[in-house]
Amino acid sequence: MRTFLSVIFTCTLIGHSYGQGIATDTVRSFFQTSGATLIQSPNGGYVSGTNGYGDSEKLQAFFPGRSYSVLGTFVWTGKKVFTSGDASSRVCLKVKNFDTTSINVYPFVKGIGATLDSAWFSLADSNTVGSFEAGLKYYPFASPVLINSFYTVGISFDSLARDEAGNLLDSVAIFSSAMDSVSTPFMSWEKWEGNYKRIADTWGFDIDLAFFPVIDSTLNGSHILETALLTPFPNPANTRISLAIPLSQKHLSARIYSLNGKLVSSPELKENQSNQEIDTADLPNGVYYIRIQNASWMGIAPVIVQH
Repeated sequence: MRTFLSVIFTCTLIGHSYGQGIATDTVRSFFQTSGATLIQSPNGGYVSGTNGYGDSEKLQAFFPGRSYSVLGTFVWTGKKVFTSGDASSRVCLKVKNFDTTSINVYPFVKGIGATLDSAWFSLADSNTVGSFEAGLKYYPFASPVLINSFYTVGISFDSLARDEAGNLLDSVAIFSSAMDSVSTPFMSWEKWEGNYKRIADTWGFDIDLAFFPVIDSTLNGSHILETALLTPFPNPANTRISLAIPLSQKHLSARIYSLNGKLVSSPELKENQSNQEIDTADLPNGVYYIRIQNASWMGIAPVIVQH
């Protein structure tokens, strides 16, 4: 079992109410009440990221109560070191199967299954901001990932820049909850020495990691829409955002939802205009979920409002 050195950073979150809902099922209460933490490894790096033990992946498990599609994931990066200046130094975000029937005895090396989908993001592009809304960054998957059972979301460090000897030049860590503050035990995992193990078993304490999948259960109904992931600009937004809509789509309606599924706005769209501007000036700071659709097509865009 590894030992930890110290908790070196804690930040207090803005007091917004987030919970299970239409856009995410994973924003846990301790991230809004207890703050977020980085725990330093005794040989350099962090428990929730790269460290001297050579951990190659960090993952968070989720137990969905129903079938849904994962559109992408908000990631809250707590620390990064980008000394290489290499634009190809990047992190791979992954959705993986999770087989709980194979978890029975220490060291719990089973459980994490095949990769369902992945998305890449540059280390240079990742946020390391201490406040919740400002620190969250959204990374979409190329297409919605259908989830029917337990799964994990996490990141791989294999493509971070290294020197000729294989030593890491760049590093990264994800925020975690405080030690042993989790509401459901054994949800955080890591890949260490080629095997997947629970963080609670390898480090001696339990944490959850700040990965927040964005989901949509409506994609799995009997009426299947052609679905697109829209890219709002700017994001975070202040008073308005722009969205590029295919000109072929007519008679569109727009809805903006809070993360707990409440409809907060129904902005009007202009017909026969590919670039749609949506007013966000009256929305409180927070994370929202914009859906634009007609009878056969739906566009989806998570957006952060920050005035």
